[in-house]
Amino acid sequence: ICSNIYHIMMPLPSKETYTRLLLVDYLSVFNVMLWPTANLVNYSFVCQPDARRLLLAAYLLTAAPMLVVAVKASNAKQRLIPFAVLSGTRMLVDAARVWVGQGSPTATLYYAMVEMCGIGG
Repeated sequence: ICSNIYHIMMPLPSKETYTRLLLVDYLSVFNVMLWPTANLVNYSFVCQPDARRLLLAAYLLTAAPMLVVAVKASNAKQRLIPFAVLSGTRMLVDAARVWVGQGSPTATLYYAMVEMCGIGG
């Protein structure tokens, strides 16, 4: 909410400032969403599998486009964009597999972290 208010009320920042703000926004969503996701995965014997799948799928569906947008905004030469799109697509496919019950939530979360770390450097 705060980042949306900033973008509405403030003039357009430079490309570098916008990239930093976008990455901070992305990391804040990452940190907020990671805790319940990890909690549901770790306590899988307590939580219902459907709740775990839905939360993880929602997390990946949120993270993948934000990651691609952040890379696009931060890379003027666009060398990382194909890699970001590929990784984002993989995350979306993993999210779809978990959503329909064919994927392991724990393994999917692990591979999503690998993709994010690979793009983030």
